[in-house]
Amino acid sequence: MAASDMEIRLVPEGAIDSSAPVEDVKRDSRGAQIDVQPMSAEIMEAKNKKKMYRLALNRIRSIMITLVVFFHCSSFYDPSSPLAAYYGLGRYYVVYLDVILGSSGWPMLVFFTLAGYAAYHSLRVRPVKDFVEDRSLRLVPPIFFGIGVLQPVAFYCLYLSYVGYQDFGYFYYHFFFDCLGLNVESCAEPTQMIGIFWYLLYLYVYCIAGLPVFLLWKRAPSPKITGRIGTAAVICMLFALPFVLFATDIAWMASLDDPFLQLFSKSNFYEYFVLILFGFFLAWCSDAHEILLNCTWFFCGFSISLIPLIFCFDMSGNFYDLDWNKMLLLDVFAGAMFCSVWGLAHKYLPLLPKAAGKVADYIAERAIAIYVLHYVIQSAIWLALVYATRNSLIEYNTTSRLILHFLLSYSLTLGAYEAFFRYKYTKILVGMLRVADLPKRTRPLPASSKQSEQTRNGVCEQQV
Repeated sequence: MAASDMEIRLVPEGAIDSSAPVEDVKRDSRGAQIDVQPMSAEIMEAKNKKKMYRLALNRIRSIMITLVVFFHCSSFYDPSSPLAAYYGLGRYYVVYLDVILGSSGWPMLVFFTLAGYAAYHSLRVRPVKDFVEDRSLRLVPPIFFGIGVLQPVAFYCLYLSYVGYQDFGYFYYHFFFDCLGLNVESCAEPTQMIGIFWYLLYLYVYCIAGLPVFLLWKRAPSPKITGRIGTAAVICMLFALPFVLFATDIAWMASLDDPFLQLFSKSNFYEYFVLILFGFFLAWCSDAHEILLNCTWFFCGFSISLIPLIFCFDMSGNFYDLDWNKMLLLDVFAGAMFCSVWGLAHKYLPLLPKAAGKVADYIAERAIAIYVLHYVIQSAIWLALVYATRNSLIEYNTTSRLILHFLLSYSLTLGAYEAFFRYKYTKILVGMLRVADLPKRTRPLPASSKQSEQTRNGVCEQQV
């Protein structure tokens, strides 16, 4: 077309109807129209809800690991602790603070329920082989590193502050071999051999031994709970949970005559397996999970109403040294606190301000590393405070020492991780190495795949 044949026409203003819908048509590379179904409001709402739930379940780890660090720190100042009695630092208010924040057991209820919840979703999207590899990689190395290295060092620090100097090699030998030989009378403190690493050990045993149950359960269709009868049944199940935990406490107490189980005497194996299954159930039956969230404020009020009743009893000492009435009260309180915290986390943790959300996500991502490292650092800080605070203002001030002990423990634990355990060859020791971080294994292609690939390459070369 010649330049003189070109004509430009001006369209008068108002000739185009701006209110008319503009056609938004998606086309493929050949220009053919692609039918795109608009996403319904229900689908959008469901996706947003799942995203919020994932965010809440991730951030709840940051709160729980903080409470666990504080609970283990405050246990140094419990009047029933020989260390606190020896240095005159035991205070009874610490006992009740521990009960409310940790020693009643509700943070571990959250942890194990969360583990069961995550196991269900993990098995839905990945093969069993990948699930087992991931759990083994993240749990087995920290178990051996913790029990073989960190726990003896932690107990040695406590031993130095209480008894005095002893050769570490002699201490290490008797610390392990008296307990491994199940010579419980000669073992200074049987539970100290496993220490805090019982949690990782239990978690791994549950994930592997419970795998057949999980796989069979996963195949069952998720039930739809509608109507008052179904809702009432779920609420009754939530109220029955503390009594199920109490029944497992009775069964665990009857099992402690076995010398091997005395190594785990403060950690109820049966109770936490029930919670793994409970978490799996909540993930499997989303309607039951919604009912639990709808009852959040009721359980908040119920748990608060139990606090004055707790103060009416002497709660000092090991949980399994208490009488049955106190144990039942603490189980009911732990169940109510678990339901309250679980519901509040889903309601408010996804709505944290941006800065607070970044801090929560940072801690949640490193939760397992914090758990592995914090107790040995707490023990070393305890030993340092024993010598550093002599003839000082906080020598007998339990509150000041507890706050200082906690802040130093938390900050130095994070510092130790960032300084030594976030690297390629060390993060496996604290459970931070995932299967996805490993280099992908290359497998040889079968002959048919090679031939098809060569054919595709030939076609591409001809097109070029």
